[in-house]
Amino acid sequence: MGLTVIDAGVMIGLLDVRDGNHGAALEALISAATSGDVVATSASAVAELLVVPARKGGGRLHDQMLADAVLGFCCEYPVEIVAVGVEIATQAARLRATHGPGLRLPDALVVATALVREADALVTTDRRWPTAEHLGLAGRLLVLETEGRVGRLEGSVTQGSTVHRTGAYVGVTGVKRHPLQSA
Repeated sequence: MGLTVIDAGVMIGLLDVRDGNHGAALEALISAATSGDVVATSASAVAELLVVPARKGGGRLHDQMLADAVLGFCCEYPVEIVAVGVEIATQAARLRATHGPGLRLPDALVVATALVREADALVTTDRRWPTAEHLGLAGRLLVLETEGRVGRLEGSVTQGSTVHRTGAYVGVTGVKRHPLQSA
């Protein structure tokens, strides 16, 4: 059993069937599940996903359906939400210092989560990220592309594989309240 870390873009792709990354994100999640991997993300990535419902609700997460979908996905799948502690924060700062504007802080926090947790794979939709080698990742870096485009896969797996839409739908049913969500 390994560890696959996903970023906010992957979760957006999973939750929104209209997103150009939906098929590739779904395929990556199925691959991780089939391999028996634990799937994790940084708490900062979950916060990124909650910005839209917070903005619509005037900062109060008023758009509860969208917030429930995000938090429900994390509970139902489940996705382990990794807290940003001192070790991850320090690693993220080093990554930002090294890679500058090419790696935004939310992304550096996800990469730092993968580094600190020694992930076997890190999955993103962001093509602007440096390579796995430049980030210092021991595991694979899978950069998903919109449907019909070739993605970049680094590490022990061969370069460049196309991921096709599976036609499946990711939905959240029977949403449970997330422990961090107020009633």
